[in-house]
Amino acid sequence: MKIAKYFALIALLVACNAEKTDKKAELEALKKQKQEIEAKIAQLEKELGTNTKIMKAKNVVVTALQTSNFANYIEIQGRLETDKIVNISAQTPGVVKGVYVRRGDFVAAGQVVADIDGSLILKNMQPLKAQIELARTVYEKQKALWEQKVGTEVAYLQAKTNLESLEQQLATLQEQYAKTRVVASMAGVVEDVMMKVGEMASPGMPGIKIVNSAELRAVAEVPEAYSGQIRQGAEVEIFIPDLKRNIKGRVIFIAQTINNISRSFRVEVAIPYDKDFKPNMIATLKVENYAKNSAIVVPINVVQNALEGSYIMVAVEENGQKIARRRKVEVGQIYNRSAEIISGLQAGDKIITTGYQDLNDGDLISYKM
Repeated sequence: MKIAKYFALIALLVACNAEKTDKKAELEALKKQKQEIEAKIAQLEKELGTNTKIMKAKNVVVTALQTSNFANYIEIQGRLETDKIVNISAQTPGVVKGVYVRRGDFVAAGQVVADIDGSLILKNMQPLKAQIELARTVYEKQKALWEQKVGTEVAYLQAKTNLESLEQQLATLQEQYAKTRVVASMAGVVEDVMMKVGEMASPGMPGIKIVNSAELRAVAEVPEAYSGQIRQGAEVEIFIPDLKRNIKGRVIFIAQTINNISRSFRVEVAIPYDKDFKPNMIATLKVENYAKNSAIVVPINVVQNALEGSYIMVAVEENGQKIARRRKVEVGQIYNRSAEIISGLQAGDKIITTGYQDLNDGDLISYKM
C-alpha cells in the first residue's frame, strides 16, 4: 500500500514539471512572435512615413508665405528745430522812434517793423542838397566853356570833382537814413519784441525776434554704432508725444563727423508743415537702417530655438496626409515682432502659426486654407 502511494506521488510531480516546461516554451514562442510583429510594424511605418500610434490629427492654423518688403528701424530721441530764427536789431545807433509789430504778428520779408530817429540825418541832408544844386550849375557852365575852348581845364575838373564829392556825401547820408528803418529779413511770426519807443538802440542789441516754422526739421544724435547703416533719403517715422501725432519724413542730412564727447552724429529729417509744430518740441524718431524688397517675413513668435539652431514648424503633404515638419531656418533682422528669414523658407511654404508649440516632427495635423 505504501509503495503504491509513493509511485502515485512521483507520477504527479513529473506531470507538474512537464506542464511548467510547456508554458515556458509557449511564453518564449509568443515573445518571439511579438518581436517579429513589432519589427514588421516598424518597417511598414518607415515605408509609409506614418506612425500608427498617432490616432488623431492635431488641429492647427497655417499661413502660406508671400514675399513682402521688410525694413528695420532704430529708435532715438530727438527734437524739432529750425534755422529760421532771427533776432533783428537796429543797423544804426539812435533812439527808437516807433515799433509797428507785437508778439504773434505775422510779418513779410522786407516789412518795416520799427524806426530809429533819423531827424538829424535829414537835417544834414537839406543844406547838402542846396550845395549840390550850386555845384551842378557851376559844373555845367565850366563844361560848356571847356567845350568852347574857353577857360582852363583845371577849373572844369575842379567843378566836376566838387559835384561828385557832394553827391557822394548825399548818397552816404541817404544810406544812413535808410538804416534807421528796422526791416524783417524773412517772413515769419514775431516771437518777442525787446525794442521800446524812446529807448536807445544800437547794432547787436536784442530787438525783434522772428520765427519761421514752415521749414522745421526733426533732428537727433545717432549713436556711432549706426554710422554705416543710415543713408540719405531713408524713411523716418516720427512721433510727437505732446501732440500724440505720427508723421513721416526722410533723412536730408547726415553729419560726416562724430562728436568726440557723445560719440554720436547728427541726423536731420525733413517733415511736412503743421501749424501746431513748434521748435524744440520733443520727438521720437524711428530711422530706417535696413530695407529689403521681396523678403520672406514671419511673425517672430513662430521661430523656435533648439540646440542645433532656429526652426519653424511647416505643414507638408506626404502620401496624402498632412504632416508637421521641422524646418531649420536662418533669421536675419528682427523688427516690430516680425523676423526676416534669410534661408530655409520660400514663398508658398505653409508655416504653422497656431498650435505649433505642441507639435513634433512628423505629427499628423489638420487645417483648412
